[in-house]
Amino acid sequence: MTDRRTNIYISAAHVLDSVLPSGMTILKCRLDSIKWNGTSGLQIACQKTHDNIRKAAISLLEGKIVAFPTETVYGLGANAFNEKAVNSIFKAKGRPNDNPLIVHVSSFKMFEKYFSQPMPSSYDILTKHLWPGPLTILVNSPETLPGETTAHLTTVGVRMPSHPVARALIEISGTPLAAPSANSSGKPSPTTADHVFDDTFQRNEAREVMDFILDGGSSDIGLESTVIDGISEPGKIKILRPGGVTVEAIANIVGIENVIYERNTVVSDDFKPNTPGMKYKHYSPNAKVMLILPSTAHSKKERSDPTEIIKKLPPNQRIGCMTLSGSDLTKKLIKTDDDNLTSQKSSIRDDLEMIPYMLGSSRDTATIARNIFGGLHALDKIKVDYIIIEGVSEVNEGLAIMNRLYKAAGNIDNLYLFKDLV
Repeated sequence: MTDRRTNIYISAAHVLDSVLPSGMTILKCRLDSIKWNGTSGLQIACQKTHDNIRKAAISLLEGKIVAFPTETVYGLGANAFNEKAVNSIFKAKGRPNDNPLIVHVSSFKMFEKYFSQPMPSSYDILTKHLWPGPLTILVNSPETLPGETTAHLTTVGVRMPSHPVARALIEISGTPLAAPSANSSGKPSPTTADHVFDDTFQRNEAREVMDFILDGGSSDIGLESTVIDGISEPGKIKILRPGGVTVEAIANIVGIENVIYERNTVVSDDFKPNTPGMKYKHYSPNAKVMLILPSTAHSKKERSDPTEIIKKLPPNQRIGCMTLSGSDLTKKLIKTDDDNLTSQKSSIRDDLEMIPYMLGSSRDTATIARNIFGGLHALDKIKVDYIIIEGVSEVNEGLAIMNRLYKAAGNIDNLYLFKDLV
């Protein structure tokens, strides 16, 4: 049958929701029931999934915020053109209001309706290849978009997510959604509905404006979108934030000679970012993070031996080990890497408890990317004191992974180089 209010095809199936004592509801959605048809548009073959997305859409149109899944991480969305609702995002997250939001659209038709303006030819070809997907493009902000959404800048980042629940929510809402990641400001980004509930929803400010979390399973990519600027320097694409689309993929489309990326990890207090993730400390768990790199990665840092760093830690500490399967570092730190989150005694010091969380093989950076935020959340939840993370080579997904890990470590004093890991 067809819902005449939305012209969206629906049919019956059963999905169980979670109504929590707090009054907030986690609304389950079946991803395989949501399809996009070239002629008839959005189709949802599960009545319960349609009803749940519609509940969330109505909540958005009433000025509330909703957490929802994307292929990158979970987002915290509001009507991008509702000034009060957008302000609720900043309050719910504890996010500085000079940190602009990314606006999400469901289709090229919606993008053209709200962001009708001349675009560089590079955007045309990139969006043709990479939308829907984890690519955000910087465009001139329309006058109708509130300054709260753009941090009062003249530009705004826009993307079309590929996650079926995200696109369906935006489409049924009938308006673009402003949405940062759905974590408390500065904490690791959530890749499951449970991460959102365990973190952001524990804030009183979030509970006041948020009734629903749409549960669409785990995020496929696990890192936020890549943000590019193709308007400030004609003919060039600047990578403002590495993410779900690799720099190599962009270079293959527009030519490596037209791509600019500067690794800028230190900015001044008065710096005004034009996209999220450029100024503030991000992705940091409660535990202290120690980032481990090969000695070739940073010429000015003193080389260390992993056993010496472990020996200098305070007594009776619980240490999470986010390392690579079968790596030299893994072999030095833990006895067995078979079971994630299974406590074991340190082979270096008997008073230390080592808790492994394997990131995956060094040859599979896509899997590592999916596991980064999940590992930080899991180890934070069991209240470890330190988290040791093994870095990867900064190619393909590795560039975005290391961008996030540098921010998680917080400062260069938490970065160590092992002379035997080359």
